[in-house]
Amino acid sequence: MKLAIRIKHNPYAAHVNRDQWLKVMVMILNDPRVKVYNDSAGNPYQSICGLFDDVIKENPTHLLVLEDDVLPCFNFISTVEKIIKTLKNEPVTFFTNSKAINVALKDEINWIRLKIWYYTQSYVMPFKLMGNMLSWIDKNVDDDARHSDDERIAMYFYFHNRFVYATAPSLVEHIGWNSSSLKHDRPEEYMNSRDLRTAKKFIGVDKNPDEIDWTKTIKRAVFDYDDCGLEDHHILFQRLLKKSSLHKRTLKDEIKLSSSLRDKMVKMGLL
Repeated sequence: MKLAIRIKHNPYAAHVNRDQWLKVMVMILNDPRVKVYNDSAGNPYQSICGLFDDVIKENPTHLLVLEDDVLPCFNFISTVEKIIKTLKNEPVTFFTNSKAINVALKDEINWIRLKIWYYTQSYVMPFKLMGNMLSWIDKNVDDDARHSDDERIAMYFYFHNRFVYATAPSLVEHIGWNSSSLKHDRPEEYMNSRDLRTAKKFIGVDKNPDEIDWTKTIKRAVFDYDDCGLEDHHILFQRLLKKSSLHKRTLKDEIKLSSSLRDKMVKMGLL
């Protein structure tokens, strides 16, 4: 295993200045592999593409990405390495606001699996998988004003019917939840929602994640099918897909889906 580590930072952000916090993050992580990727693209998705290209020369097996407004827990990187050994071929996120995390922890389970994964505060995945993901996105997803990274990444795993593992509890907290370095972002009511933009359960800075046996409950992971986005993912994903994408639904497909839904509702006595 060869792990590359990048903190994604926008030094040109007009609304926030995270330079000082960035220094604190590097100090907390305390690992010579940690490098700051200065995003000059101006939009989240292109910054991920640039970050990927920046890492290629290291020829890693895995890439760990952190946003520049998160607080990582104690022993974060050593825990990530243990998790990679357990889930070496899987994407893993270390942040989630999923309600399923409470269900998992109640049953002493340390994993959930997300059908729709939006929040990309910190994650790791095989580098080859990330390359395949970016190629698929470029081929299948159209441009829009926001050029979001999380929605595009979510589309890749959704259309490949691949659940994303999330640690329970989360190992990073989104301390910059009430600010944004982006020019185009979500509605004000979302930006002001601490419940939506922070971890449902953060492990804390005084807890040691190395004390958790991350292999013990992996096969009992709680599945989460909920859509936590601001727009129904069926509508959002179809809107973002290119017309040439094989996943793009036609009017005929929509009519067929509507008929199928109507039949189900009739059977359930709802119509």
